[in-house]
Amino acid sequence: MQTQDNLNEKQLQINYYKNMEFFKSLNPKFFHALSKAPTLYNLHIDSYGYNVIHIPTQTMQYPLIKSTNDKNAPTHKTSMQDTHKELAKNPMKNPQWELFSNHVLTPNAHFINEEKLNITGKLCNDLLRESVKMGVESMACHVECSKTSQSLESTPLESNANFQSYCNEKQDSILKSKICHIERSEISNKTLKQNLDSIKMHPKPCTHQDLVENLESKTTTCHTKPLGEVSNMKSNKDISCLHTRTSEDFTHTCKNDNTQNLNLAKDSKTTQQDSIQTQSNLTLYENLIESFCNSKFLPQTNIYGLMGGMFLQELLEKDYHFYSLMIYEEHIDLFRISLYFIDYDRLFQHVGKNSCFIIIKDISFELVSAFLHAKKLTNNFLSLSLTHYTTDNVALLKDFIYKEKKAIMRGWGSFEDELIGLKNACLNLADSRLLSMRPKRVNAPICVIGNGASLDLCIDFLKAYKDSMILLSCGTALKVLRHHGIRPDFQLEIERVPYLAEVLQEANLGDIPLIFAQTTDTKACNLAKEKYGFLRGGSSSAYLDSTYIPLEFSAPFVGNAGVSIASLLGSDVILCGIDCGYIDGYSKHAKHSFYGDENTEIPKDCFQVESNKNLRVFSNDLFYLSAKNIEEAIKLYKPNSVINLGYGMRFQHTIALNEDDFTLKPIDKERELKHFKENFTPYKLMLNTKEMLDSLTAFSNALEDILTQDTHTIQDIFNLTQDIFNLLQKSIDNKAMRKSIILLEGSIMHLSYTHLLAQLFAGTTKNLDSTTNCHFERSEKSSIETKKDISCLRTQYNKNLESIKFAPQSPAYTQVAEHLDSNNYTENTHLIKLKTLYSQGLFSLISSSKKAMESEITCCIGCSKTFHAESKRDVSPFFKEPTR
Repeated sequence: MQTQDNLNEKQLQINYYKNMEFFKSLNPKFFHALSKAPTLYNLHIDSYGYNVIHIPTQTMQYPLIKSTNDKNAPTHKTSMQDTHKELAKNPMKNPQWELFSNHVLTPNAHFINEEKLNITGKLCNDLLRESVKMGVESMACHVECSKTSQSLESTPLESNANFQSYCNEKQDSILKSKICHIERSEISNKTLKQNLDSIKMHPKPCTHQDLVENLESKTTTCHTKPLGEVSNMKSNKDISCLHTRTSEDFTHTCKNDNTQNLNLAKDSKTTQQDSIQTQSNLTLYENLIESFCNSKFLPQTNIYGLMGGMFLQELLEKDYHFYSLMIYEEHIDLFRISLYFIDYDRLFQHVGKNSCFIIIKDISFELVSAFLHAKKLTNNFLSLSLTHYTTDNVALLKDFIYKEKKAIMRGWGSFEDELIGLKNACLNLADSRLLSMRPKRVNAPICVIGNGASLDLCIDFLKAYKDSMILLSCGTALKVLRHHGIRPDFQLEIERVPYLAEVLQEANLGDIPLIFAQTTDTKACNLAKEKYGFLRGGSSSAYLDSTYIPLEFSAPFVGNAGVSIASLLGSDVILCGIDCGYIDGYSKHAKHSFYGDENTEIPKDCFQVESNKNLRVFSNDLFYLSAKNIEEAIKLYKPNSVINLGYGMRFQHTIALNEDDFTLKPIDKERELKHFKENFTPYKLMLNTKEMLDSLTAFSNALEDILTQDTHTIQDIFNLTQDIFNLLQKSIDNKAMRKSIILLEGSIMHLSYTHLLAQLFAGTTKNLDSTTNCHFERSEKSSIETKKDISCLRTQYNKNLESIKFAPQSPAYTQVAEHLDSNNYTENTHLIKLKTLYSQGLFSLISSSKKAMESEITCCIGCSKTFHAESKRDVSPFFKEPTR
């Protein structure tokens, strides 16, 4: 396909024909829609050039600008081509593109508290610490190399001491000169070393209030100044003057999960170490951005309106590739115009497999969600977007994607938490009453009571109708109900925290029957005089007995489990205090709860959501995930109706009512409570530890095959991360492997995400094509030997499981790292080192899981009989019985 400058009408027709043939084979239904004559927009060609015409009003969408061509040419031309040429400049540095990050792009924001997650935290933090050292050192060396390449070539790389000293001398000037908004101070090489050492010695997350959250660099400015004004286009209206903005009207905006935007300038109390830390963060951020710039590989990209799409074709001509791409066009006429300019066959080849998503007008939010979830780690880490126009649909889609990306990055869990839950499950299910495989609905509404602020506004309703419904108290709502003299019929708990028993004692559990998830803290369960269990879906222990089906969508909060149980067993469901957010002017929780007095301030990481009533409501990523699971639970279990009395977030599939909008009929509550309890039948856990160990071995072997693949570029790193995510999902889909792999899933997700960040912070891929490299000489060592090194690493783990330590200084890591240095890889040495450290972490997690299976879990069930072969039962659906 020819470039935009020399396209003529004949070539445009050829382009259009080829694209129509492409879509005819790809999607016949879409082809048929494209075959219809335009009614609203069309391509217009005249002596001024190309333009987009609004057919009903005959107005042009691109204004005329003065022409700088020869005297014989028209004095003016359309701005369409010039506008698209500007858009086709490097998107990672182009101020007209918006860069979105789901988290703050500094290493310190990603450190994990090792006191809470001692294994996962250590593995992830080791990667980050190593990347910080690599990133700062490589930046110092790279800048000096570009300035004095000839003198550097004469410096012998074999002389490590001289070379290291040479690089260290340059770090001071680089760290001082790259920053313009920080108070200058003398930074010595010794101080820099102390700073790096302190990062290594302090594993806890950095919570310094002045930590930079939006970083300015020479190439990219990041702040929250909005894009220039755009027209609010409706599908039947003109969008003229849309492209009259100049480049000065735009600012490259980098958004992340915190709404506060801190200027880099520090007050007089700024310490020398703070200054070094901030400057190091800027260097690492530059490494991340440059990694994409130099590779012409773009992260997940969203384009809202092509307006002809010339810029996209030019990006293809420049050999840009997209990890995944979503295109939204308000009207099919607008998309049809792009067929004249974009080679769609080539575009699909330049986008990851099954990762090009085109939406015309009507939005299926389920499909958008599936698109983002398909690559949970890599699609939601960093993304680019370009907005040509704003409509109601565009605003809705952008808002949905923002919230969806936030929710996707939460609820991963960790090995440590899963292991605690697994131990609790082995004890709780040794001899219990478990939710039946054939539950029957009770002929009564179930009221799910959460500890949201709006519970205070539902107290009168609960008192008035407590005998006409089954009251299900969730978590810390119990103390509030007790304070108001309301005794719930059941108390529901899912938490595995060790202090849960104290909370229940303080709330006066008394003789209230307890409904518990299998993962719940055993001490808390033992407090109950009467208790009933259920398998909380999503946790590894929920699949210990493959003949039982767990209760789905019962996390992340106890209120989610309440809604799932009520939707499954109740004729109808009533929600009280299930807010999933912060109500403007109210505290987070109800009064008189376990949390005491709380302020009414809305946290800065929140976003506004649709309210169930007339009050403003703000949610965050975890609350939003909870709300989505509530909606999915209702959709799955299908109660007759769900009434939401709360003032929090609005949920799909529910009816927003006030307490005086309806009345409840009397019920035989004693009989219905008896029927409710009959849904829980005697159960004894049967654990197949051999099958779990075999599953871990099979997973380890599959993991090795992925890790031994070549990794040279940033695209390879993205693909490696996705391959491991795909392996996780494939293994979890296997019923026999599910319980073992979910045990590892959360920590592998955290470790894989951290590895992706670490490679970018260290800048391991940004200078691979450089002829001068500070760290190693290029040689002819084959990738086959690289595979052997990582394979040897795993072999060493299998032989020395007891001696492997979770540290980058472990014998396995040190041996491979030294081997890499001594043999001068053709790949970037830092990339291999980080990948090796990542590989070690993955196999260490598997090793820890096997040890838990062989010792701790067996010990937990030692008091009951352990079966090494599962019993065979007929698997029945959750329920087929009619409502009583």
